[in-house]
Amino acid sequence: MLYLWSASRPPLSTRAPASTPLTKGYNIAWWDVNYGHQWNDGSFSEKKVRELLDLASLGSAKIVRVWLFEDSNQWQFELDEVGSPIRLRKEFIPNVITFLKECEKRGLKANLTLFDGNAFPRERLPSGEKRAWWWNVLNNQYGYGDWFHKVVVTPLFDAIEDEDLTDTVAQVELMNEIDGAVKSGIFANDWKTVRTFVCSWQKRLKPFEISYGVSVGHQGSVAHIVNNDLPAECTDYLDLHVYNDNGTIPMCDWFQKKADQGRRFQLGEFGQKSGAHDDEAQKKLTANFLSSAVECGFESALAWRLEDLRPGHNKEARYSYTAYGEPRPAWYVMRDFPGQFP
Repeated sequence: MLYLWSASRPPLSTRAPASTPLTKGYNIAWWDVNYGHQWNDGSFSEKKVRELLDLASLGSAKIVRVWLFEDSNQWQFELDEVGSPIRLRKEFIPNVITFLKECEKRGLKANLTLFDGNAFPRERLPSGEKRAWWWNVLNNQYGYGDWFHKVVVTPLFDAIEDEDLTDTVAQVELMNEIDGAVKSGIFANDWKTVRTFVCSWQKRLKPFEISYGVSVGHQGSVAHIVNNDLPAECTDYLDLHVYNDNGTIPMCDWFQKKADQGRRFQLGEFGQKSGAHDDEAQKKLTANFLSSAVECGFESALAWRLEDLRPGHNKEARYSYTAYGEPRPAWYVMRDFPGQFP
């Protein structure tokens, strides 16, 4: 089995940002404007997948992150007569398998992110049927979480095993930015329920032998990490998301110390906070984030986002590492930064 990450690391006194290899990657998340339904026929595009994976591979990325059940509109499911999901759409698993096979061809590993913690804001889903359904799944109310594992998660990972693609799936992120879900009130007892969710879902995924492991993404206060609100005993690594305009990671000393004690950290998303489309600022920011990741003891760093062109939100591609089909200067910074190879 190939591992992207070294099992041991040099002590702080010998670690240097300029020379220490870092596993680099990109967030793909979804493609074009197909958030929530990129795996459905009509949205899934093998041509687009190949283009994005080629761009990631040429940029010396070794891992790419995609989302599976993001959004709250249930577009990935077949519905019964009252509009409640009963199974995955028939094309969902075959299209995920196609994506993973394209990753395998290029020697890329995949991070599969199940849910998006920012998909459940009260103002968008005020006590509606869809919010109630997701509440039941995430809190395992009335056995909905058990059902989701049996009918959705297990068939997907069984298919991945059947296609001999287990090694390609290096990471499973249970939820993107789980702090967003806490803020929305989708967990019954906030961080207490988060602990139950993370530990129970990680346990269910253990039989699938995901090489680097299972975690959750977090963008909020680092205090939640320090306080173990994201339980270290139930996460194989910790996935931190940081956006600012100087490329620094908060509480670097704490991460260094914990890394040298054996904790594993990934900078699962990083990028600019500014809304400006500024190539030079993005170059500098990217270099700083990558160096900071090494300095702070992180094993990997995934830039947000390989391609992010959304009308009304990011029409100038300011948060993207490509613009209108061409790599931006920061893409070359990512490519040339010292990287870890299997």
